[in-house]
Amino acid sequence: MLKPPQIKKNLINKWENNQIFDSFFSCNQNKKIILEEKSKLSYFSYGHWSDIDIKFELKGEYSELDVYCIFASCDENKSKINIDTKLNANFCKVNIYIVSFLANNWIVDVKANIDIWKNIKWVSGHLLEENILLWEKISVKTLPILNVSSNDVSASHWAKIQKIDNEKLFYMMSKWLSLHETKKLIVKWYFDNILWLSNLDLEKKNKIFETFLEYIKL
Repeated sequence: MLKPPQIKKNLINKWENNQIFDSFFSCNQNKKIILEEKSKLSYFSYGHWSDIDIKFELKGEYSELDVYCIFASCDENKSKINIDTKLNANFCKVNIYIVSFLANNWIVDVKANIDIWKNIKWVSGHLLEENILLWEKISVKTLPILNVSSNDVSASHWAKIQKIDNEKLFYMMSKWLSLHETKKLIVKWYFDNILWLSNLDLEKKNKIFETFLEYIKL
């Protein structure tokens, strides 16, 4: 069973430049993060078989938010991720990147929303969701949403569901790698591309990756 729900709040103060790392394993958690004027946040999270609801609010001008999430599920247990972002001040920027890995009978439900309030100007909000199929029998629901109630904004959303490229698999296996090892390397490629943006040292990055692999049994 999932752990009981928790509610956490974070405030990124004016002029603060911060990074937050969250891991969600078999839990149910609600979180709210508020960014004040001229603050910056890089938010990283990874998890497996969890029900997560994260709310971001950029309420100060010139605040900037980058969100990077990697999730998977387990067997027939669902991972449910909801990320809700509100921009309600001028000159704000937000970029959200979510990656989900799916294996046989795994279920992932991802909903991400960027809400740009009325009369807000010179802001940007961009959202990308990727769902990577590691095996065949999967269930995925992805729902990227943009609610734009203002002019003078830059906004985009994009979602894709894709299998691992067969040519890439063939090439890597021709180097005497097993199918299991090949898929592990592909998952690591996504982790490396996201975690290189953080200030973590190599040992901590490798530990995060190995922990994730243990939970998804890859």
